[in-house]
Order: sequence, then C-alpha cells, then structure tokens
Amino acid sequence: MTNLSRQFHLLFLFALTLLIGVAVDLSGKISWHDQQRMGQIALLVITMLGSATIWRADLAGMLARLPTWVKWSWVCAFGIGLVSAVRSDYPRFALIEWASFLLLLWLTLLWAGQVSKANNLDKWIQRLIIAVAVIIAVKILASYLGSIIPKIKLDTTILFTDGFSNRRFFGQIASLLIPLLAFPLLHGKLGKIKRTSFFLLLSIWWTLAIASGTRGTWLALALSSGVLMAGAWRSSLPWLYVQVKAFMLGMALFVLLFVWAPQLSQLDASVENRFSNITTLSGREILWDTAVDQVRTHPLLGIGPMHLAATKNHIAAHPHNSALQLMAEWGIPASLALAMPLAIGLVSLLCMVRKPPDGEANLLVCLLAALLAATTQSMVDGVIVMPYTQLWLVVIGGWALGTYYKTVPRKIDLRPSLRIVLVAPLVSIICLALLLASISPEVMNWQASIQRYVDEGSFLPPRYWVRGWIPTGQ
Repeated sequence: MTNLSRQFHLLFLFALTLLIGVAVDLSGKISWHDQQRMGQIALLVITMLGSATIWRADLAGMLARLPTWVKWSWVCAFGIGLVSAVRSDYPRFALIEWASFLLLLWLTLLWAGQVSKANNLDKWIQRLIIAVAVIIAVKILASYLGSIIPKIKLDTTILFTDGFSNRRFFGQIASLLIPLLAFPLLHGKLGKIKRTSFFLLLSIWWTLAIASGTRGTWLALALSSGVLMAGAWRSSLPWLYVQVKAFMLGMALFVLLFVWAPQLSQLDASVENRFSNITTLSGREILWDTAVDQVRTHPLLGIGPMHLAATKNHIAAHPHNSALQLMAEWGIPASLALAMPLAIGLVSLLCMVRKPPDGEANLLVCLLAALLAATTQSMVDGVIVMPYTQLWLVVIGGWALGTYYKTVPRKIDLRPSLRIVLVAPLVSIICLALLLASISPEVMNWQASIQRYVDEGSFLPPRYWVRGWIPTGQ
C-alpha cells in the first residue's frame, strides 16, 4: 500500500464519520449526541488498529519530529491523569475520558504525520469541509422553509436539532468551519460562479451562527479575528476582508429571513434575541464556582477525569470552561502539562503566519483562526467534551500540525527510534482496549442504563453520553 493510498484511506474514514454524524439519523431512539459518540468510537477502533499496523510509521514519524519537552509534557500529563483516574470515586468513568483524550491525541498525531507527507490532501480536506457545511446548511434551511411556507410557528431554538442535540453544538462547529470556509475565496484563480457560490455559503453560515444565538461563537470569532489583526495584520488582511463582507451579508440575510419574512407573512415566530442579554453568564458562574472549589480542595490530582459529572447541579455535567475542567478533574500540574504545548504551538503558528512561506500563507491563517476560535470558545462552552466537535478538533489540529512540519525546513533527517516504533502502537492498543472495556456496561445494557437515569429523575446534560451524569453507586 502506497503512502498516498494510506493518507486517502484515513481521510475517507474521517469523511464517512463526519458526514454520517450530521446527515443520517441511524435510529430515532438514539440522540444525535450518542450517535456521534458511537461514530467516534468506531473511528478510533479502526484508526488505532491501523496505527499499530499499516500506519505505524506515520504515527512514529510525527512523534519523532516533536520536541522532546513536548513528549515528556504529555507523558507527565497523562501519567498524572491516570493516577487521578485510578484514585477517583468512579474509576471506570474516569478511565473512559482519560483513554478518550489520549486516543484523540494519538489520532491527531497520526493524521498530522500523513498531512506532513502529502502535497495534495489540502484540497480534499477543503472539499470535505464544504460538503459538511452544505449538508448542515441545507438541513437547517429546509427546516426553516418547513416552518415558514405552511406558516407553522418558526422557533430558532429547535431549528438546529436535526443533526445536533443542542444548537450550542452547532455553534461550536460554526466557530471551526467559518474561518476555513473563507479559504477557497483567498485563491486568485477562481471562476465567478465558484467564487459567488463559496461566498454565499460562508455568508449563510454567518446567518445561521447569528440565528443560533450562540454567544460563545460570536466571542470566539471576534477574538480570533482580533488576535490575527494584532499579531499578523498583513498576512491576515485578505482573510479578514472576506469575513467582514460575508458577515455583513449574513446579517442582512438574518434580518430578511428571521425578522422581515415572519412579519410579512404574519407568522408566529420565536427568534431568540441574545443581544439583549449578551453579557449574562446563563448560570455558568455556578458551574465555575463548583470547579474552582474542586481546584482548591484537590489541586494536585483533581477529583478524577469526568468527575464533575458526579457533582450534580441543575445546569450541566461539565463546567463550560476547559481550563477549569482540566484543573478540577486532572489537577493543576497535569493541566499545565497539557496546556503548554497547545499555547506554544499556537504562538509558533502565529509567528509563522507573520512571515509565511509561499503557497501556505492563506491556509495557515485559516487554520490558526479556527484553532484560536476553538480555544476561545472552550473557555465558555464544552468544546473539548462534545464528540462531533472533538473529531473536528482532531481534523483541524492535525491538519495545522502537519502543515507546520511540512512547511518548516528539515535540517536533519529525524528517524523514529526503535522505542517509539514499538511503544506508540502498544499505547494505542492498550488505551483502545481500556476504553472499550470501560464503556461496555453502557453499550451492552443500553436500555437498562437509560432506565437508571429515568428512575433517578435525572435530566440529560451531555458529557460522554447524552445522559451526562455519572449514576449514583457506579
């Protein structure tokens, strides 16, 4: 099997999982959240088996190229996290999230290793992004037309539910895809019809992002744009210009579709106005206070991965803040060890964007904008715990890492050591087996597991599964 075929096989797996995740309702009895989680698990099973066999060179090669301090930082982070999981009140649930995070990191490195070796994957990844964007937009607009044409009540709070368990999850995807949908428009050689189509698609996504009422998305896109303006004005100016024009058209379409059209047709419309309470926290302060209390009382090891889902409240099973979540559940040392490579990686990308090499400037700007937006939104939303968002973080993060190493000149030929070649696949298989063993009680006894939550009278705030809370006595 050639390197090219291996790369396209992995891209095909990503495409299949991401497209089915929002396009096909496999069972009316399973929520979109759980369906997307099952798709993620299936993808991890296939790719981790591949990383131990046909793709082991890609994973080992990327590990070899990473700085030594990054690898040791991750070893410390996941080592501390494992100790925290074993010592927690519900080790099985803690190990689910610990193994999931490690496998997603492994998948990101595997994907980055393949991107770094390929010269023609970028256009196919962009086609995948456009395909997903078109499918989601068509489904939402079809729901809109299904309400406004027969003059049924238009309710934006349920407009996004065909594909997402909560419209906030659509907002997370919007934060990641809107920066990347501008990429085709930054090419000089593009026909008028294609350019108009791509611009209209981007504008429609701005319309839907506004209509969703997801303030975290607005904050994320605004701050990522601000960082690019401050840190790389010259390189990011074409991207900013396209986004401003698309936003203006998107706002006009929002007024036309969600304000004037319902009024003209005298339609009963419930369009959520988040501009009137744009600065309120919507109960997040309660979640943040709970997480801060756990950080104070368990600063070193935390209370265990996923264990804020055992501290029940009337709002959510996670704190809507990735930093507080990691510090409360994994402990401060592990959180710092996880955050440092991410922070330095974003700074390195920003420095590269300031003086970009020929041919990669626009792509790096789009990727950096998406990652900055995701990082920002993770401070007010559950970006790092939602399955569909996690997969997009893997795709975009691995794409950015692979592009970075594809662009940076290699002064020496870094070959993976025998230790990396042997250990990396072994870690993949062990963590995969641990994950499957940990989730098997829910999967094998699905109906009984759901009934347990019903009997407890619990509502359904998502965490790993849509049921959210760790059941009492588990």
